[in-house]
Amino acid sequence: MRILFITNNFPPLVDGVGDYTYNLALEFVRHKHEVVVVCKRDERIDYHINGINIFPIVKAWNKQAIQPVINVIKERQIEVVSLQYVPHGFHPYGLPFALIGLVRAIRKQGVPLFTFCHEVCTFYGKGVKQDIISYMMRYITKKILINSNIIATSIKYYCELITILVPDYPSRIEQIPIVSNIPEKINSREEILSLRNKIAAKDEIIIAFFGQRNTIVSLEVIERLKRSGHKVKVLFIGKTDDTFTDLSDIVYKTGVLSIDEINPYFLVSDILVLPEDTYYGCSFKSGSLAAALKNGLPVVTAKGILTDSSMKDNENIIFVDFLNPLQLEESLVRLIRFPYIRERIGNAARLLVEKYNWETTYISYLDLINQLS
Repeated sequence: MRILFITNNFPPLVDGVGDYTYNLALEFVRHKHEVVVVCKRDERIDYHINGINIFPIVKAWNKQAIQPVINVIKERQIEVVSLQYVPHGFHPYGLPFALIGLVRAIRKQGVPLFTFCHEVCTFYGKGVKQDIISYMMRYITKKILINSNIIATSIKYYCELITILVPDYPSRIEQIPIVSNIPEKINSREEILSLRNKIAAKDEIIIAFFGQRNTIVSLEVIERLKRSGHKVKVLFIGKTDDTFTDLSDIVYKTGVLSIDEINPYFLVSDILVLPEDTYYGCSFKSGSLAAALKNGLPVVTAKGILTDSSMKDNENIIFVDFLNPLQLEESLVRLIRFPYIRERIGNAARLLVEKYNWETTYISYLDLINQLS
């Protein structure tokens, strides 16, 4: 099969959807398919990576992007197009109107379109301006989905939202959870011990954060833990903000890492704190969460409308309200004091996601594509 993936960014650019597309494309290559990717123009992107043919030809996702994409479809005799859709990925305000014209042009070529929604739209209730943007975003998403032969997304809530947007869609909206895009690096026990000693030389409990998130409340709580005598180290994995309270002596920052360098830092961590908005909560659309669970880390995060029912508090995850510092502090103290609780929750976390990987993601995509024939 000759398949074309459309995404905004692509490695080595740091982008979750780009990484997802890359890993999925690799699986299609591994199974002997011809894989083409169209993405935005950037001199850092190679034209050929591990069997993937890459066309970084889109200057901007506007009307001028349509014909170059169609040209690739014709020249490479593409049989299926997979749009990796996230509104803000294709437009700074999440309003990529030009994609409506693009998907219509793809359909005119007689090529099936498989749209995977990494996000569907923003939500109402955040002010008049944001409500207007959300309304327009829903309109764009609806038009894209109406022109799609296959629709899939990552979480149940998005499945339900898409069903509301396109109630007459003839097929079921499929759910394919996001899996970790961080490669498992095989490290020796000596390497892991050396890295852990580098970060926590006095055998402190390592509390990790991954990526750029609102860590203000979490750091205030950890500062109190430090003052009360708990031996902790804060590990910031990847790109982070430079605003720390009085914790500079217990903070270790990796800085920006290549995706192949990240996994050892999960392996040496004891706890991962993943601050989320209590309304939305954590979800399986997060590659960061998938990576932590896969590595058997006890994750402290928030529950909300996006959270899957398989995530159970104090069984395979810890839920807190990040606007309630005392609740967060109590949860961290319990995990710090009782290693068996960390181990129990971490083991259950690993079991929660063990059946999801890039092979199963590929199989899910292929099964849906084969239903078209």
